[in-house]
Amino acid sequence: MQLHRNRILQQTMHKKRYKKPIPNHTANRGTRHASYFICTCASLFLRFFSVLAALLFLTCVIFFGAIGIICLGPSAAARDLFVNTLTQTSAAGFLAHIYLSDDEIEAITEQNNIGTSQAVTNTSAVRIVKETADSAATASSDSANGITVTDVAGASYHGKLMCVDDPARVSFYTIDTFSTSATGKQLSEMISETGSAAGMNAGGFYDPDGRGHGAMPLGAVIKNGVLISNYESEYKTLIGFDASHKLIIGNMSPADAISMGMQNGITFGPALVINGQRVPYPDNAGGLNPRSAIGQKSNGAILLLVIDGRQPGSLGASFKDLCDIMLQYGAVNAANLDGGSSSILYYQGQQLNHSASLIGLRPIPSAILVRP
Repeated sequence: MQLHRNRILQQTMHKKRYKKPIPNHTANRGTRHASYFICTCASLFLRFFSVLAALLFLTCVIFFGAIGIICLGPSAAARDLFVNTLTQTSAAGFLAHIYLSDDEIEAITEQNNIGTSQAVTNTSAVRIVKETADSAATASSDSANGITVTDVAGASYHGKLMCVDDPARVSFYTIDTFSTSATGKQLSEMISETGSAAGMNAGGFYDPDGRGHGAMPLGAVIKNGVLISNYESEYKTLIGFDASHKLIIGNMSPADAISMGMQNGITFGPALVINGQRVPYPDNAGGLNPRSAIGQKSNGAILLLVIDGRQPGSLGASFKDLCDIMLQYGAVNAANLDGGSSSILYYQGQQLNHSASLIGLRPIPSAILVRP
């Protein structure tokens, strides 16, 4: 009997000692779910980046294919317009060289060469008087403030034209320190610092491959009748005001500009209208680009023009387009200013145009400001 009990006890202990562990199905299920989630996410990311890469590749094919059609296609006019547009930019000029040689590009630009007008403004053609700005159906005016803003549009562009009745309210502004390594100021900052009512960009600046910092103006800069800078530039047209607030424009030396009475001015160009006469340009001269320009009417009123460009609804304007606008609104003298991604017009704290810059307002070394 005792032997039987001992045998049963041994069997029971053996079962307990070698009892199989119960599998943890909950833990296994959690591990499987985590693995499945990771695999799913990895698959989704892989699909996403595959689709993105395919879209980028397709976009590049379409983009460069379109450039090839323009450059090598049957339309010489489209090719010339494309080349002249690109050669006016700081960052995108290389695109014209993808399908065309340097000699071909030079021949196209030479064919549409704007030349150099030797005409200089005759300030006696301007008689400054006090009068209300011209009204127009498309104008939004602040007659009490003597400023009118008008919508302008053409086949390839739209923009804004500001008319300031009193030219004494308009002046050129430059930053204090010029340097190729320093950074200029944004137009909004200039307006805020000076308490101005409006402002527009003015002269060009050192901008290699579109990566300049906006602190070194190109060409001569005159301030208070003194030449303060003359950095090397291909632009030779001086644009500025004399002591009586008359606009002086011409391809001249800084010494000649000062001898004519220029008090404050910058260098850019080309001239658009001189002494009431259009400066003639080929249709494709300058291509279609964002533009800024300044003009003066015979009564002294100042015209500030900005044209949107490089956008689906507004490709931009040519130099001929600018001449047409300035003459239409009564300018007797007018000149092109720095354009492209720098073109911007502010009024009462609001940006009136759509900048072509993809990185926000660019710092610039000079501006045209309108005091309240």
